[in-house]
Amino acid sequence: MKQEEQEKKQDVQLKLKKYNVEVMSVSKDLFNRDAAFELYNKVKAKGIEIDVLVNNAGQGEYGEFVDTDIDRELDIIQLKYWCSYNFNQALFLRYGIRRKWKNC
Repeated sequence: MKQEEQEKKQDVQLKLKKYNVEVMSVSKDLFNRDAAFELYNKVKAKGIEIDVLVNNAGQGEYGEFVDTDIDRELDIIQLKYWCSYNFNQALFLRYGIRRKWKNC
């Protein structure tokens, strides 16, 4: 993680803590297919209940469709959609339909 990104993350954490929001920061390569389950297992092991899941991957590929790199596009699909899907699947298996959470 770049120094600037690390500083922004720490700034947001401090702001949220003022409102008694528990913040857990975990670095994972979400391009990796198993990363969502690894993240879920870490959260579960700490006994943390999730109310809101924010997917803020901040990745994109721009240009004419025929000119874009297919491997890069597939990586972004993995990151933005499959990772979120896998994490939500793990949450559903844990909470079932009895508990609601938001996915933003």
